[in-house]
Amino acid sequence: MDFAEHLAFRGVFEPLSDPAYFALVRVDSELGTIAWPNGADLDPDVLYSQLTGIHITLDSERISA
Repeated sequence: MDFAEHLAFRGVFEPLSDPAYFALVRVDSELGTIAWPNGADLDPDVLYSQLTGIHITLDSERISA
């Protein structure tokens, strides 16, 4: 899945626009998601929603991720 359309490459995510830095991704078992050395990570619930197409709900309201 291409996340470029979902990420604004600014702030903590700015280094991820460099393919060499992006390749430093790792699975952080404590957070339960993917992360990079600079502390950037993707919310595991949002990541799951994006990969499965199942929308996140909160208090019976649909939230588009």
